Amino acid sequence: MDGIEHLITIVAITAFLAYSSRMAQKSLTQDVDGKYTLRMSAGYKWIGFVAVAIGLGAAIGIWFFSDLTSILVGFFPIIIVAGPGIIVLMFYYKHRVVFDEKMIYVTSWTGRSDEMSWEEIEDVTFSQVLGYLRLFSGDKKLNIQIHLVGFVELLRLMEDKTKFRAADLKLPLG
Repeated sequence: MDGIEHLITIVAITAFLAYSSRMAQKSLTQDVDGKYTLRMSAGYKWIGFVAVAIGLGAAIGIWFFSDLTSILVGFFPIIIVAGPGIIVLMFYYKHRVVFDEKMIYVTSWTGRSDEMSWEEIEDVTFSQVLGYLRLFSGDKKLNIQIHLVGFVELLRLMEDKTKFRAADLKLPLG
C-alpha cells in the first residue's frame, strides 16, 4: 500500500503545480486606475485549510486518545502538517503584487510591503528552489511568487519596461 500512497501524492502535487502554472498564465484586465492586482490562486487557500484541519484533527485525536508520551511524540507530525498549512494560507491571504506602467508594489506572505519603479530595476533573477521572480535595485529586492494568478501580465510589462526577457529566466511556466 505504501507505493499507492506515494503515487497518489505525486499525482496530487503534479496536478496542483499544473493548475498553478495554468492560473499564472491567465490574462487579467486592468482596474479603473490602470493597475493589475495579482493574488495566489484559490487552490492555495484550500490546500492550506486541509493541511491545518488534518493537523488540528491529529492534535485533538492524540490529545484525547493517547498517553503523555504519545502526545509528545505526536506533536512533531502535527507541526510538520499544520505548520506548512498555515504558511500556505498566509501566502493566499497576504502575498499580492500590484503594478502599473510606472511602479510595482509587493506585499510578501509575511505582510511586509515594498515598491520599486520599472526604471529602478537593475537585475532580474529566478529562484527555482523558492519559485520567486526576484527584482533587484540597489539594496532593494522584491520577491514575486510565480504562481500568482495573471503572473504573465507582469512578465509582459517587465519585457516592455526593462531590458530583461522572460525567456532568459527559464521560468517553469508551460
